[in-house]
Amino acid sequence: MLRCLPLAAVAIGALALPASAAADSGSADLTFDSTLVRARVSVAPVSPAKRAGNATSLPVRSVSSSSVRLGGGLALRSGGRKVKITSVELTPTTGNWSLRGRVGGKSLTTLMTLVPSASSPPAVGAGGARVDGAELRLTSTGARLLTRALKPRRALRAVKIGTATVDAQTAAAGTRPITGGAVTWGYNPLRGVFQDAFAPLMTGGVTQNAETLFVLPVTGGTWNPATSTATITTGGSFRVGYQLAPSGATANGFWVRLADTRIDLTGATGSISADSDAGYHEHPPIPPAIRTIATLVPGAPVADGATLTWTNIPATIAAGGRELVQYFKETPGRPTLGDLSQIDPVSISVQLG
Repeated sequence: MLRCLPLAAVAIGALALPASAAADSGSADLTFDSTLVRARVSVAPVSPAKRAGNATSLPVRSVSSSSVRLGGGLALRSGGRKVKITSVELTPTTGNWSLRGRVGGKSLTTLMTLVPSASSPPAVGAGGARVDGAELRLTSTGARLLTRALKPRRALRAVKIGTATVDAQTAAAGTRPITGGAVTWGYNPLRGVFQDAFAPLMTGGVTQNAETLFVLPVTGGTWNPATSTATITTGGSFRVGYQLAPSGATANGFWVRLADTRIDLTGATGSISADSDAGYHEHPPIPPAIRTIATLVPGAPVADGATLTWTNIPATIAAGGRELVQYFKETPGRPTLGDLSQIDPVSISVQLG
């Protein structure tokens, strides 16, 4: 899943807008499983880290070729004992990543390892570093130090304790921050097939326009006019489904849900990724994960002052999108699904800071 690696520059003279200062950005989102709970160890964020759903999200402070430094930290508690992990930094590579931190203010130590999955290898380059859904494992040293500090019900061991997704972006010279806007997209044909009779479920400011396309609010991102590269993040979610219970439950129908959709544009190419899941009542659900839903051919945007606009970007379904609809099939008495590989074009309008 390639998001941060720079591609060949595409010069667009009309977009040589004055640059404003932009800092390195992104986050490391750590989701802890039941391993620590069974040991009676709880985890809380240390500001400016915060809760983000089930994850603890640590903001990126700086990115270099050898490290990603994070803000805040983790507060671990067991009974009446508490210890903080601070000065957290990652070592991004094309293989396993190390997570170092100070336990109780002592020296930097490698406490955890991020082990990427074979289907989502890390992307590491001059533009930053990213890894999706990597296993988060305690090291032997980390387990020993935390056990000594917390004296939990069960001694901690060098095992998997959760998952980690890291998105660290370098602020290149001339990079402009994206401060707002909207992404308009439909994810056809599920939208056209299901929405005639079953209204979609939308959250977090997602709306629909007169053509029943979803309008996703832009929450941030960056634009580099020198390389025509952009990262655009959106908030909220939408779910399209068929034969769902009135309560919105998903047990007796089929559905696709996308949340926190992200658009990456790298000159002549691009992609859509999202936290997504799906299900079909005769098969196990497709579990939540960050997936690449579609690939894009964006072309050059139209600039109007500090506003950039891309209109009807062609989109092609990617492996993650196919995974979401793999169990949908024609069945008597249900709507004709059509070509599930079709993806609506994408239109984007963003404001630059």
